[in-house]
Amino acid sequence: DIGADPIKQDVFLEPEFKIIGNEVLVNIDKIYFDFDKWNIRKDAVEELTKVIEVMNKYPNMKIYATSHTDSRGSNKYNLKLSKLRAKSTIKYLISKGVDESRLTSEGFGETKLVNNCSNGVKCTKEEHQLNRRTEFTVVKLNGEEVEEKKAEEEVNEELKPVLEKAPETEKNVEKVIEETIIESTEEEPK
Repeated sequence: DIGADPIKQDVFLEPEFKIIGNEVLVNIDKIYFDFDKWNIRKDAVEELTKVIEVMNKYPNMKIYATSHTDSRGSNKYNLKLSKLRAKSTIKYLISKGVDESRLTSEGFGETKLVNNCSNGVKCTKEEHQLNRRTEFTVVKLNGEEVEEKKAEEEVNEELKPVLEKAPETEKNVEKVIEETIIESTEEEPK
């Protein structure tokens, strides 16, 4: 109908995104790195092209790239290597036209393994490969901070029973929600 309200579609239903836990991720395969390397592999270029396409489609979107290593090598070395992987990933995206202000990154070394291949555990090359990766989290979409919105929804859900029992405390609860959101966004690295 000409006079009907426009249909609004929630962007989180778009195929470009997926929600895992409390994070909104760009729906691509992770990019992987060779052992002791930080250069962008040919198979990663295909996935990074998808990231660029999504960022072009959503010009206000900002992403946070997190890079990781397997557990081989010292903790200190792996942290440095993961930072090089993060930097390499961001430099590649910038070289393809993505504005640097839309990108943040961090290296986590071997602190966020996806399997049990920690120090001293015997694993196959394929198992170690799963840990040498970069993932992309959406931190801003259409001008809204993604984590802040999720934090507010989580706090509201937790406080729902309190509000139902004592609606007169709603103003105090709103203050607690705002303080909780501020604390939760300050704790997480961007």
